[in-house]
Amino acid sequence: MLSERRREYLLSLIEAHLKLLVKRNRVSERYIPEYRRELWRMTLALDAAGLQTSPMKIGEEEIMFIIKEFAGHCKGKTQKWYVTILNGYLKTHGNHVVS
Repeated sequence: MLSERRREYLLSLIEAHLKLLVKRNRVSERYIPEYRRELWRMTLALDAAGLQTSPMKIGEEEIMFIIKEFAGHCKGKTQKWYVTILNGYLKTHGNHVVS
């Protein structure tokens, strides 16, 4: 379980990414709450599985967890959407593991 300090830190990283998306006109502000919710859900799922939650440290194991476990019940197009929004978040923080 995430400590309050860790939770605030990870939420600040998500918020920094979302602000950048809006600033660069990559995503309409209308969709930001959905992106925020899903990035946070993925973060919590990774934490519950005992995997990395820092966007700078997420690796192949975490990506495969998101595809197979977190979004495994979803259609391929939805799985791709999850990986796409996660990839943008990771890239914002210098992690190009998906690419």
